[in-house]
Amino acid sequence: MSYCVHIGLEIHVHLNTNTKMFCGCRAQFGEEANAYICPVCMGLPGTLPVPNKEAIVKAIQIIDSLQCKLAETLVFDRKNYFYPDMPKNYQISQYRQPVGGEGKFSYYYAGELRHIAIRELHLEEDAGKLVHAESESYVDYNRAGYPLVEIVTQPELRSPEETEAMIRQFHKTIQYLDVSDATMEEGSFRCDANISLSKDAKTLGAKVEIKNLNSFHFVKKALLFEIERQTELLNEGMPVKLETRLWNANKDITEGMRSKEEVHDYRYFQEPDIPEVSISQDVIKAAKEKKLVLPVSRLVDLLEQYRLSEQVAMIFVDEKEFGDMFYRLCESGLEAQAVAQWLAGDLRGSLSVVGSTLGDVPIRFEDLKEFFELLQEELISGRKAKQLIHAMTEGKGSPRNILKAEGWTLITDEVSIKTMAEEVCDTNPTIIEQIKSGSAKGVDFLMGALMRLSKGQIQPQRGKEILQRVVDERTENSR
Repeated sequence: MSYCVHIGLEIHVHLNTNTKMFCGCRAQFGEEANAYICPVCMGLPGTLPVPNKEAIVKAIQIIDSLQCKLAETLVFDRKNYFYPDMPKNYQISQYRQPVGGEGKFSYYYAGELRHIAIRELHLEEDAGKLVHAESESYVDYNRAGYPLVEIVTQPELRSPEETEAMIRQFHKTIQYLDVSDATMEEGSFRCDANISLSKDAKTLGAKVEIKNLNSFHFVKKALLFEIERQTELLNEGMPVKLETRLWNANKDITEGMRSKEEVHDYRYFQEPDIPEVSISQDVIKAAKEKKLVLPVSRLVDLLEQYRLSEQVAMIFVDEKEFGDMFYRLCESGLEAQAVAQWLAGDLRGSLSVVGSTLGDVPIRFEDLKEFFELLQEELISGRKAKQLIHAMTEGKGSPRNILKAEGWTLITDEVSIKTMAEEVCDTNPTIIEQIKSGSAKGVDFLMGALMRLSKGQIQPQRGKEILQRVVDERTENSR
């Protein structure tokens, strides 16, 4: 029997602030263990936490991008639980009044634009990190107190494949906003997936939470495994336990971690050391000053306005520098399809060969505009254009300078082309005779010879027109 799948996400994003959420310690990944800790983030007696304004501004930027309602006041709560990586035995979070709620995230899947409801967005501090050796475990509190935003969606995703597509595009949105480095390997972007199976689309089953998924691929694989596991249980008449599970990447299975906590298990109460404060208009203004185009808006625009293929449009969304360059070149008056073809094809391919990105190599907007102008003016052949692109990625200078240095500029004057066309006809009298006899392939043979003689430096259409005139003169004169 098949079941309806309901998937919701809890997405955790480290904000790229200079300091932690409630103290002045540096928020820096990869430093020596316990290098950045202080009495405040360790929760020692007599200390008082102070909210990080920069973190609040970045949280509001995310809220704005998700079209969430912004809370009028900032309220923090204590979430109590005992775990080795929690130095205070509680976490400062938000429960009663999240800073944002009731929004939506738009993403592209299966050839259409879809939306998932955002239930809430709240600010909190991250926990520390446990480091396990062979026989001992250590605690690194550097991460304890990092500013963290948790975004909670409604359970509206219907498959692991759709979930993977959605989370990839959400990750790209966070990168566009520049509020986090969103490095999954370092834990600055991770998610928990909640999944339940039921007999109909309107009813939720028992919820299973899969914790700390730090790979798009793992999100998909863990959900696929859970669907299979829960389906087997339900088909056998067994209940699905309400629990939290972990993904074991070595075995490609989820494993039970603990029974699922209820809200009352955390004994939430308002954080007594942080007063409830109004979010000032100055803070809101600072958050909304930088207006950015979001990935989904760019994708829709590329598909509908510029009529690009989904594959090319996705490249210009995923690799933002390419997308930015595409727009600049099109706005300068160049033809969109030609720009897209060369940027997403040969330029991107040449960069991958040398292991660089568009930002790593000395190719300026002016250089690329000049390259396309050379193509439009038919001053370079398609074959030489590919070589020119590669030379540009190697930093050999502007297109015109490279052409001059390499001798790649097309021969365009009629006298020179006609001279070479006549030489080709003179050296191939047999072919001329075949053309007189009605052979259709003779001109193509002569055209190949003309291109070889010119070392590919004649524009093909121009060369063929002049060659045809020379051939016509000779065949007409012989009649």
